[in-house]
Amino acid sequence: MSLTIEKNLKVAMRDGVLLASDVYRPAGDGRYPVVMLRLPYNKEQPVLLFLAGDILRVAQAGYAVVVQDCRGTWASEGEFSPYFQEAEDGADAIAWAAAQAWSTGVVGMMGASYYGATQWPQAWRRRHSRPSRPLSRPTSTTKNGPIKVAHSSWVSCCSGRV
Repeated sequence: MSLTIEKNLKVAMRDGVLLASDVYRPAGDGRYPVVMLRLPYNKEQPVLLFLAGDILRVAQAGYAVVVQDCRGTWASEGEFSPYFQEAEDGADAIAWAAAQAWSTGVVGMMGASYYGATQWPQAWRRRHSRPSRPLSRPTSTTKNGPIKVAHSSWVSCCSGRV
């Protein structure tokens, strides 16, 4: 199956910041359910995309795949503040994908690590997406709490624009 690939589409967030997004979908007319990945690691790095899932294979199976650089990372505008912008930006990105002519309006998300962290706020909202279980899990369950430990370990290895 041939694919249509659109690179670096600028998706406006509610505050006007533009996030860079790539879309991979079956070629030709049609409407497809959407699988979204949001990441701070650079959507142009194929090895990182492969770790989240084979996006070309997903698109060839009949889905539109949207891969987006998080706010303040790589080709996206704004300032990166880990985790704090993900609820609103994720909701805006999902709403954008659901409204596209090539979309059925059904949007799901996939990926682990920070990809998974971008899914949690959306799992709570469930506005345009079907209920799903995010693929992310905390890195520890110590007395400090899983989210705090996961966040601190991620932040300790990354700083600034990742």
